[in-house]
Amino acid sequence: MVSIPQPYPLRNVTDDNLMGLAKALWGWEFCESCQRAPGKGCSLQTCQGIRWKKLESFFDYYKQSAASYIPDFIAGIPPAIKCHDDLFAIIQLLKANPGTIKSELIDAHFATDGGRCQPSISADQLEKGLQPISWEDNMSLTQFLSGIFPTVDSSSSERDVDLDKTLHAINNLVTARKLIKVARLTFVPTDDLRDHLRLDPHDGTIRLYHHTAFLKESLIASQRVAGHIPRQLAIEVLDSIQRTLFLTTADGSLHLHALVAKHRMDPDSLTFEPSTYQLEGEGGCGYKYLQPRLAILYEEIANPTPRGLFERWIEKKSGARYVMMATLGGLGIAILLGVLSLAVSIFQAWVGWQQWQHPV
Repeated sequence: MVSIPQPYPLRNVTDDNLMGLAKALWGWEFCESCQRAPGKGCSLQTCQGIRWKKLESFFDYYKQSAASYIPDFIAGIPPAIKCHDDLFAIIQLLKANPGTIKSELIDAHFATDGGRCQPSISADQLEKGLQPISWEDNMSLTQFLSGIFPTVDSSSSERDVDLDKTLHAINNLVTARKLIKVARLTFVPTDDLRDHLRLDPHDGTIRLYHHTAFLKESLIASQRVAGHIPRQLAIEVLDSIQRTLFLTTADGSLHLHALVAKHRMDPDSLTFEPSTYQLEGEGGCGYKYLQPRLAILYEEIANPTPRGLFERWIEKKSGARYVMMATLGGLGIAILLGVLSLAVSIFQAWVGWQQWQHPV
């Protein structure tokens, strides 16, 4: 009898599934209290489950993403992911073999007793996200991530030192207040790390990756073993939110609180605690991943794009032809005013002459 795969195999997410996710991603170990009811009443400082509440926003995102997963239905080919444990096994496989190419990982993981069985991976949903980026069979996870998150080339020449100083000065000017007040941009949260600080020029929005608790846990876990996200990238995302855009001032905190309240950003983004996840010597090294996007935001502050109808009309009429027309129009008005002034002077002179000729 042929079994028919369920259309939504990951739709139901229990606390046990979320604990399995935390173990797969960060190697969490739970105390007896957390195993019974994670996040409720745990007070052991040595138990990672004490930080369960901080990850509620990320866990909600996982539930939504898992619920939308639909495997392909191809006769004779089993789906790649039939339950949450299948997904967790793939996560652990990728973490343990970041330098192994994709085809070898598939062959090794999905090997059967009688031979090889290539699974059906539905549209690579968990790999591609919203913007299709193909993970080729001859690429490793490290190579794949390097292609998604390119870095800015750097060297130790004097010219680059001067450039770094310039970029540092630019980054200090890119604040949420100026982007909102001067460039008239708005911030919206995103669940896609690739879209962090991406500017949409059409609707005037800036994407902010808001799952800061997830990034912090990834950094804490990668202090012991190699992680699944480049440490420098995770640190830059956190710094760009809490050190550059929303400075630790009353004004910056006010804007960030508004985003959390109105757009349901991760409340953990309000907590700035680099000592819990940074290693000695990390931080303060500038932006290698996010520098191009910060430069774009700086350009928006220096030369804001017109947003409203009136501003766009003004820009449209600001070409050289319209400047000349405006100049000629101003000249014509000036001549007309001069003629009117001359006429008034002549009339006043005539009135005075009449009064002299015919005194009362």
